[in-house]
Amino acid sequence: MDKNNFKIGELLRDEFNEKQLDEIMIGILSEIDISKIAKSYYHHAQIRELRIGLEHGLDITCYSDRFLHSKDMAIIRKAMEQGFDVGLLLDRDLNFKQREQIYLGMVSGIRYQSYSSSVNNEWKMLEVRVGLEEGFDLTSYLNTHNHNQIHQIRVGYEKKLDVHIFDDPRFKQAQMAEIIDGLLQGLEVSQYADYNLSIEQMRAKKADLKRENVRNKQRSRKGERLNDKRNYKTI
Repeated sequence: MDKNNFKIGELLRDEFNEKQLDEIMIGILSEIDISKIAKSYYHHAQIRELRIGLEHGLDITCYSDRFLHSKDMAIIRKAMEQGFDVGLLLDRDLNFKQREQIYLGMVSGIRYQSYSSSVNNEWKMLEVRVGLEEGFDLTSYLNTHNHNQIHQIRVGYEKKLDVHIFDDPRFKQAQMAEIIDGLLQGLEVSQYADYNLSIEQMRAKKADLKRENVRNKQRSRKGERLNDKRNYKTI
């Protein structure tokens, strides 16, 4: 405590606000080395994350950067507490949402390294993470598709569809959705699975196919009834 008593004098000389002082005083009561957190340039939320890390026996050096948001500090701290290798989380080019997706991948036990590059936005990371958690590897689409397209491909995998019918990056998200809808209805989507068609053209062709399906079912039922009548007369 002597070391911290000495620091109290410095606290009085520095410009700390009330919330910062509250966190530092908690650190003093916890008997941690407050010299590592009693910096006026830290936001009080940053001081809290550093304090908790010290209280849990962590080496806070890796996330003590003053320019690191407190939310990012929290993600790194939680990962350290759970024994994960936080090396990838320390990439300065990552934002909080990206770090969060990497952390969630760590917790899930998936190959989070495959999507952890900062060039992948958080939405791409989310789609690939969820896919890996569900058993679908979507990492091959990271460099060629946007997150909306990857989402549609993931939906296709979830519905057990042949995604290769619509996974061409030249398809827009809405076009992919129209093809998925057709596949789920049992339509012959090859007649409109063309990225050169507009959404309106796709929907028109899909509507024609649905009407044709209805007519075919009606003809089939009519044929069955005729067969039943013939069989009855034979009896």
